[in-house]
Amino acid sequence: MENTPYNYDDAVFALKVMINDWISFDEKRSKSSLARNANISESTIRRIMNDGVLPQPHNICKIVSFIKGVSTNKDLLEKSGPSLEKVISFHLPYKAFVETKEYVSLEKIENSLASADLKLIFIRSSMGNGVTKEEIQDAYGTRGLKALQKLIDLDLVHRSDDNFYICRKDLKKNTFSTSAYKEISKSLIENFYRESADTNYMFVECDSVSISGFGDVMDILKKAHLDIRKKIDENPGDIPLFATSVMDKMTTLDLFNEEADSL
Repeated sequence: MENTPYNYDDAVFALKVMINDWISFDEKRSKSSLARNANISESTIRRIMNDGVLPQPHNICKIVSFIKGVSTNKDLLEKSGPSLEKVISFHLPYKAFVETKEYVSLEKIENSLASADLKLIFIRSSMGNGVTKEEIQDAYGTRGLKALQKLIDLDLVHRSDDNFYICRKDLKKNTFSTSAYKEISKSLIENFYRESADTNYMFVECDSVSISGFGDVMDILKKAHLDIRKKIDENPGDIPLFATSVMDKMTTLDLFNEEADSL
């Protein structure tokens, strides 16, 4: 893509070298074993090695994490090398990486938070002083109380001395995977966005742009994300706020020489 802070060909080359070095280290290793251990499709590896196609950023992360044996986002960026580090930093949410290293990835426990209710109540318990049982019941009814009990049973949430339910301290600042955020955003809007209220905001812009215009819009949203996070940190209080933003191309056509799309 034009106007991106990385070179596509350099990133593909760096990923090919990393994969070739890993496979050549042991005769028992293969593209198939790499795909299996990195939890990606074998066709993704073939597209990299045979067709020079850069995979989606989350698949780059899986490959680098497995080959380099890293478990934290900070180490992932450091071990990926300059070309791939630029790709990862550009495409994935800032909260998962260098700008806020204190954030904990919840991808490993997402399977335990199988429903949107579990995810939302967990997130609500991580905000401020936590959430009361009464608030959960008002918002979600019986299913919310069942979800709260599930979170307690999983040792993810506990009751504080003042009867607030709050998530584990080590998970208070957290980040989910992109697929989980897609589910969370839909559920937040369906459950909490009030169409007639004056204290909320929504916009939708749909139009055709150039490649450089597409990149500019992405930069604007990323800066807005940083600014919003800064204001939240500077102004703690009792109002449970949610703010989200989404953009993408409104077609399944391959416009940026990307790995095959999957909606």
